[in-house]
Amino acid sequence: MTEAPLQANPAGLVAVAARCQALAAGFALAPPAGVASNWQASARAVNTSTGRASRAAAASAERMRATGTKLTAAADRYEANEADAAQRFSQLSPRGPVLT
Repeated sequence: MTEAPLQANPAGLVAVAARCQALAAGFALAPPAGVASNWQASARAVNTSTGRASRAAAASAERMRATGTKLTAAADRYEANEADAAQRFSQLSPRGPVLT
């Protein structure tokens, strides 16, 4: 069984990159501040969970931003490769009869 060749769509990559950046911006919103002083066990648990959730959201946002940046760079490389290939093909001379 042969695999289908990879079909890259730079515009699609840029669209997904923009979506990643938008999602990352949503994760950047600050969670609510602690609800009470830490001397109450339940408040301490809530504050600890909020801190952990905040760190997880920040890490997720950073990962999404990095993915968006990588996708944009990949789209740029695909477009540059296509332009280079088109330029090289335009310089080839026909080796046989040209069919019209």
